[in-house]
Amino acid sequence: MTKTLISAAGLPVAEEEWALILRRHRTAVLSEAARKYGVTPDAVPDYRNTLLPNGKTPAGLLTDRAAGEMISVKKAQQVMLKLGVITDAGFGAFLLDWQKENRRRETLLSVGEPVYGPKLFPMDEYYFHLHRLRLDAAGKVLRQNYPVPDDTLSRWYALHREEMPEFRKPDVLTVEIIREKKSGRNDILVLAGEDAHSMQSVYDEVNPLNVGGYSEAFLTPEGYVRYRLAGRKKGDYSPFPEIRPLIERRYYEAMLAEEIRRIPEAAVYAG
Repeated sequence: MTKTLISAAGLPVAEEEWALILRRHRTAVLSEAARKYGVTPDAVPDYRNTLLPNGKTPAGLLTDRAAGEMISVKKAQQVMLKLGVITDAGFGAFLLDWQKENRRRETLLSVGEPVYGPKLFPMDEYYFHLHRLRLDAAGKVLRQNYPVPDDTLSRWYALHREEMPEFRKPDVLTVEIIREKKSGRNDILVLAGEDAHSMQSVYDEVNPLNVGGYSEAFLTPEGYVRYRLAGRKKGDYSPFPEIRPLIERRYYEAMLAEEIRRIPEAAVYAG
């Protein structure tokens, strides 16, 4: 039997809200049960309660996944309430927001004005769209309430930069462009450093390769061409002043994530 999450992080979970989260994860659970264990609704009579080799049932997997996300949403909503981003975390308030947004879109469309995204938001899609907008707003409130000096930000960057590949400059590659001519002779052009990176299509083709690896060959009027990754030097970390806005953004995202993490889950189920 499927359990129903009725509250999390001290906030109620409406029946319709729980159903929305279940819908979001149902396809992924069906896919996992079929891919990993060969269990599908057509293959077994009591699919939902079939015991899988991992000790779970499909119904249990669905509940676990849905509950994990619902708890995360409710913990985030508690932080949003604390920061003043929202004043009501109830599902009824969400429904009013959703209806208001769609009325706004209908009005714009009726006078020929453009709208961004769908013409009208389906309820499920708007639920997560609004949640992302509110998370962004919470991050902005943190920036306003807790300004961070450069020395603190610089120390944070030094401590956490290895966790975030985006703080690195692109790897420096050495690439061989091998032209296999119809005459049987191969021409090899070597590109290194900035020369390799300046040819973006070549860089993108070889960057996923291991050193010594070859790309797929492709045909040109002069014969086949392929690339070989002859060398790779790990990109250096970008200097602090060069990417300060990005570092600051990640700093406040980490602060928000920590605030959310500290909220107790306090999950209550029925059924």
